Amino acid sequence: MAYQPKSYRKFVATAATAAVVASAIAPAASAAGFTDVSDRYKEAVDYLVSKDISQGMTDTHFGTGMNIKRVDAAIMIANALNLDTKSAPAAGFTDVPERGQGAVNALKDAGIIDGKSATHFGAADFMTRAEMAKVIANAYKLTGSEDLPFTDVSDTFEQYVKALYSNDITGGKTATHFGSSENVTRGEFALFVYRAENPVAPEVVSVSAVDPTTVKVNFNTRVDDVDFTNFTVNHGLTVVKATLSADKKSAMVKVNNAFTRNQEYTLTANGLKSVSGQEGTENLTGSFTWSVNDGVTVSLDSSTLSAIGATSGITVVDQDGKDVSGASVSVASSNDNIVTATTDGSVGGTTVTAIDEGSADVTVTVTLADGTVLTNTFVVTVAVKPDQVANQGYTLVTTASTDAPENTVAFNNSTKTTSMYAGTSKEVAMFDTVNSDPQTSHIDFTGATVKSLNPITATASISGSDLTVTANPGQSGKASFEVTLADNTKRTFSVDVMKEAALAGISTSATSVKLSDEEINNGTVEGVNQKTVTVDSVDQYGDNIAFGTTGKVTVTTNTDGLVIGGLDNAPTNEIDFNAGADTSDTFTITSTKDKIVNGTVYVKYFKNATDASPYMTKAISVNVVNVDASATHTSLDIVAPSEIDANAANTATTADVNHIDFGAANVYVLDSKGNRLEQVPATATMVGSNDWVAVNTNDLAFTGDALTLLTAKDTVNVDVTADGITKRLPIKYMNSASVPASATVNTKPVAVKLTGTDTSISFNDLIFGKLDPNQLIDDTDISEFIAVKHAASNNGYLYNKPLVMVKDSTGKAISTGADVYGVDDSQINGNIWFDEQSAATMGFSDENFDVDFSVANVTTTGTATLPAASALTDTVSVPAAGDTVTFTLVIKSIYVEGASATDNNLLAAPVTVNVTVTK
Repeated sequence: MAYQPKSYRKFVATAATAAVVASAIAPAASAAGFTDVSDRYKEAVDYLVSKDISQGMTDTHFGTGMNIKRVDAAIMIANALNLDTKSAPAAGFTDVPERGQGAVNALKDAGIIDGKSATHFGAADFMTRAEMAKVIANAYKLTGSEDLPFTDVSDTFEQYVKALYSNDITGGKTATHFGSSENVTRGEFALFVYRAENPVAPEVVSVSAVDPTTVKVNFNTRVDDVDFTNFTVNHGLTVVKATLSADKKSAMVKVNNAFTRNQEYTLTANGLKSVSGQEGTENLTGSFTWSVNDGVTVSLDSSTLSAIGATSGITVVDQDGKDVSGASVSVASSNDNIVTATTDGSVGGTTVTAIDEGSADVTVTVTLADGTVLTNTFVVTVAVKPDQVANQGYTLVTTASTDAPENTVAFNNSTKTTSMYAGTSKEVAMFDTVNSDPQTSHIDFTGATVKSLNPITATASISGSDLTVTANPGQSGKASFEVTLADNTKRTFSVDVMKEAALAGISTSATSVKLSDEEINNGTVEGVNQKTVTVDSVDQYGDNIAFGTTGKVTVTTNTDGLVIGGLDNAPTNEIDFNAGADTSDTFTITSTKDKIVNGTVYVKYFKNATDASPYMTKAISVNVVNVDASATHTSLDIVAPSEIDANAANTATTADVNHIDFGAANVYVLDSKGNRLEQVPATATMVGSNDWVAVNTNDLAFTGDALTLLTAKDTVNVDVTADGITKRLPIKYMNSASVPASATVNTKPVAVKLTGTDTSISFNDLIFGKLDPNQLIDDTDISEFIAVKHAASNNGYLYNKPLVMVKDSTGKAISTGADVYGVDDSQINGNIWFDEQSAATMGFSDENFDVDFSVANVTTTGTATLPAASALTDTVSVPAAGDTVTFTLVIKSIYVEGASATDNNLLAAPVTVNVTVTK
């Protein structure tokens, strides 16, 4: 600071004593006559009025909350600096009213202020905070080099904002926002002028001991760097270290030996200098007393909180590190805008919560059972890391509000659609993670803008929260887009545009056919002497498409003895796909008795019905074999699956089945050459018995709860009988679902300390873990937990983690408890291996476990109790602080609820776990 202030004031206060070193200079006039001046502004307004720097808008109204015009700010500064406003040369501005011309001319001449242009001052415009910074810095020749924490200060104004910030004239609107473009009020401008005129010298506000060898010293303003030479403590102690806080408004002073209990000490500070260069008076003092119960320590779990909403608790322990019982707590924060401090009166019920970035003092007062009061002040710093946003990609949907995946987890587990046909529109469902946590909905594009980098291929638009991509007709290729969200972050994505789907050709369900020349009963039987062929119309991508009315398909043969049937227009040999509306049609090939031929059937596709030549021809070779109706029936041809899967209903393959009805199967009698003679009804019986499958009324199907409990593959033999012939079929059975097949138990000792209002814990919670909603991501739209937070302190559990790990038959771990996607958000117990809704949909009989267990070696203290436990709902009770229960947990079997504890036991052998529960 290059100028000398006209006046300044000083006072000194300590935690225990306060000594006035120099009294404040009293203003000559008062702002008491103004009705709109609050305590915050009173001192500054008093000063400006007393110095004739400014007057009110009226006799009773200063206009504290009104935005200040540039001309009024110029008048104040010119008055404050006692500039010659009468003889200053004209500045050349044409918009300055007469009352302000002298002030503006003088300030312009002094290089303190500029106009908006050479002729326009902007007299009636409101002054912004950035403009204010420049005027104040120039007027008082302030400089500063302290790094700014603000993100909204442009290069143009950076040096001026640094000057005010370094000289403690103003801070930001928030920890990171200066408010450069916001208007300054008359009250704020009065404060800035007052502070520039009256820089504050450092003073000691309070002193308190925070531990046996450390004193915290609070200052009235930010001070320059300090070290141990700036401080002394009486009673023979030597200061060995002094550390300035991040906000420079306090320091931790450490001494060489521990304080004597209940001894009053005096700390003396010398050589203090504010960041603006103001020197404090010598021998600033403050008194403190170290009062503590023997051996009792009060501590904060964490003094640095790295996220908004992060919390810390406290501990009160004796000299042996054991929790002190019977203590009551009160707690207060010096700044609720930075951290809040709450308590229910107990140690476990005390929480410090991060609200915004910065530092605040948290004072914890603990009253012990004997009446001793311990008071500790902790500096809590909230240092929030910027959110780390990672885009996970996108998928195209018809309507994002109804068709998009529910959340980022569901999106990552889904099949993504990133291509679309030309001439169509799709909405974009895009997903992020924030700090590695999945989000509970797709990105809301409200307030965003989108730019197409390939507008010839496709365009995009935003309406409300939805982003729509439109692929232009006739186009194909990759179209890229850049989205700028409302928070100015960007996302890019690309869409593959495909030509409009168009009929490209046909396919047939068969390329070769074998037929017998007759059916022994002189009938026409599918699979014996007749074959039905399906013709599909397909587009250029191989997908089915309606045939339309432009082209035609004919089915012909030149082979005598082959009869084509099922034609829609026999004279022209055409099939018409239901007048072009369908994607498939059928025809039949039938043999003729005693016509033994090898022939060909031609299926021809004509692009246009009038074309003379086909665009595509599919040839089907037909082999007709000679059969003797009187031939001996030697064997059976059974058209049926060779495997059944208990999970068939949930697989993507339509060929998978969970039963075989042999009574409805196509069963044919064969001659000695393996030729089909006729189709016959069949019966089926299973050879032997099986725990998982059985044949009832010719139907081989699973019995019991195979979908949930079957964990191994095996084979059964089924005898199929028809026309007096029996054929034995080996049929495999399996369960492709990932279900519990084995379990292991972590046998390390478990120690659980109940907190808050909890006075008991169930065996269900001990064995499978108690979920902590604060560590889980709750998708409230579906009322389900979807993931464990990346920063979760205990993997999603309030106390111990699950003792049990479960695997399926392949050895793959099965998610349980907090790791299960879709757990109902009212669930507080980790005893679950599949979310309830999906389990019911898939057909699982139960998604929970049951446990056969007992307890042994029980010891209790205080009022703790433990029943003769046998059910998971039984609880271990520790009603009062200090109560303890120790016991050995004997786990004999773990099985899916409703199953057999012996037949379906997932444990290889019983295990024991030593458990301690305390309050």
